[in-house]
Amino acid sequence: MDENRQDEVLNESETIEETEVLSDEELKLKQEMEALARTFQEELDKAKAEEAQLALEKQEAEEEAEILIQELEPETDGENIDDIPEEELCECCGEKRRGTKSNPDSPYCPSCEKALRRYPFDLLSVLLVLIVVGFSFYACICFADRTELYANSLQAKRYESNAKPASAYTSNAKAIEIMKKDKINGELVYKRAVDTMFKLGSTEEISNYEDRFKTWEIKLPHLRKAYDVFKTNEEMTATQDKIYSLVAEIAGNEITNPADLPYDEVMAKLDELENAQIVREPVEVDTENGEEFVTSAYRNSAQTYNTSMINFFRFYFSAVCEKDYETQIKYLEKIKEDTPEYTWLYDSMLGDLYNKTGKDVTEYCDFLLKYNSENPVVYVIKTTSLRIQGKYDEAIELAQKYIDRNDTYAYEFLRQQALCYLMKGEYKNAYDAANSSYGLYGNTLQSVDTLALCSIASNNMSTYDELAKLLEENEVQFSDEVTAYKNGTLTLEDILTKGDFDVQ
Repeated sequence: MDENRQDEVLNESETIEETEVLSDEELKLKQEMEALARTFQEELDKAKAEEAQLALEKQEAEEEAEILIQELEPETDGENIDDIPEEELCECCGEKRRGTKSNPDSPYCPSCEKALRRYPFDLLSVLLVLIVVGFSFYACICFADRTELYANSLQAKRYESNAKPASAYTSNAKAIEIMKKDKINGELVYKRAVDTMFKLGSTEEISNYEDRFKTWEIKLPHLRKAYDVFKTNEEMTATQDKIYSLVAEIAGNEITNPADLPYDEVMAKLDELENAQIVREPVEVDTENGEEFVTSAYRNSAQTYNTSMINFFRFYFSAVCEKDYETQIKYLEKIKEDTPEYTWLYDSMLGDLYNKTGKDVTEYCDFLLKYNSENPVVYVIKTTSLRIQGKYDEAIELAQKYIDRNDTYAYEFLRQQALCYLMKGEYKNAYDAANSSYGLYGNTLQSVDTLALCSIASNNMSTYDELAKLLEENEVQFSDEVTAYKNGTLTLEDILTKGDFDVQ
């Protein structure tokens, strides 16, 4: 037996002997120690493996960061930054030329665009976007509930910007009805409403909106226009009331014919009113829920009488006292010059006077349309001008457009048609038009005189007799032109193509 084999035999024999010597308790303890050693070794190996994995991940992350840094480092590719125009530089790094192969119009260079694609959104940015979307959704719900109100208010504003106060008034009225129903006090809507009312001359309605504004807010910049309208409206009302009282003091109850007014004395009193201080009785402050409203505040701010209203009464008394047309025109043109936006205070009267004096009204009509592109008075003036020029068919055609629309001035368009038909010798058509005009608005002497003239021309004497009886009952007479035409001392040409070109 060789030496190695002898060692193995000896070791085996020693093990057998040692096993035989150990007791059962000692053997059990030894086995537990060996199992504990194996468990420790397994945990140690596992920990080493995890540490190696973390080290590997860390190394990969560092390599990725190094690659990103390298990508962000300026690469001129041999191109000097000074050689690149400033408008062609990358908006991110500002060192390389903007644009990529896939997107030549990109504001970024290839490196920056790639880096920006890798840059992640943080949680805060995502939350902010979600919050904005949430508020937008809520705003849409609120807006949907007020769509009709906003639509009418916006439409009114557009009409105003296009010089259409009548349409703006209608849209504002609809918006106000909605606000009243929903108990909303939209001051800006009310501000635009009173402004359009004033532009249309609806001064009496303005007072209905006084309690929509409190005194502490009415003078704020965004509501100042409403304050100015209230102030001007009060000035005009105070001026009108003062003039009426002055005329009553001068004339008393003795004068029944306006033409008998002491013209010079009245005009002197009007001169005294210009720039004079308004004298009024103290007005008690109106309150509601303990807050002061504008009812008294705007009245206290109107200090002087309104010059444009004074000029209107100068014109009025010049007209009723039968002063010459140039005198009447002078006062209306002064209103037009000082306060051109007050078209309702001079538009039809001045246009009528221009026509009566044979003046070209084209420029004047264009002027009026700048302030109110829907103003029907402009087309009454144009129709009358065409008739005076002898363009009867054009005048009839223009008038018919507004008759078909049931315009406010349809009665006057019909009257102008009647006068045109008279000059064309179409007396039946003239009578029909005049009769329709009288039916719409027959409470003026001019409409009565026009129908009487057409009745005589068309031999409808029964109508003429009815009109004569009506005037007699009211102690009024036909105009001199009608009487002269009936008597044969004046012709239609004398009445409608000479003098003031109309029946009075």
